[in-house]
Amino acid sequence: AGIMVWRLLTNGGMIYVALGELSGGHYLGLTAGMLGYAVSLGLAAVGLALFFKNCDENFDRSMFWRPKSGKQLVRDCWKDEKIWQRAFTTKDEEIWKGWVEFIHPTYLPFDMLAPWICETLVGKYKDKKVERPKWISGEEAEDNFIKRIAEVYEWYGKDGEEVNE
Repeated sequence: AGIMVWRLLTNGGMIYVALGELSGGHYLGLTAGMLGYAVSLGLAAVGLALFFKNCDENFDRSMFWRPKSGKQLVRDCWKDEKIWQRAFTTKDEEIWKGWVEFIHPTYLPFDMLAPWICETLVGKYKDKKVERPKWISGEEAEDNFIKRIAEVYEWYGKDGEEVNE
């Protein structure tokens, strides 16, 4: 948002300055126009610094200058041990509620999804004595889990290749 405000102010300011110089009118002079440009550039820099300062400590700031595809971003988050989103308490909860339940199957790394369900989740919660977390326990949560996994498997087909594009 800071860069948009900066562009609006500077573009409008430069037109205002240029029209004054071109028409010989009594508009802002070149010095005042350049001062306004420098002030708006400084405000944009302060806004950018505040943005990065207020990012979550686990946020990967390099994603702004090293672009990744959506699927690669999800894959990197999935592999990372730290939790990227503040709302979640465990990595499994983040994977389910932050990625699998939320985003389109195109962006899910199917080769990582099946082992996560079959090995990680089943391994942790197959014992009836182990208390399941809220996001996967209860009739409604289990139904939602099964429906969503069925949608993803339907999207990828039997062989794990995308069949719907």
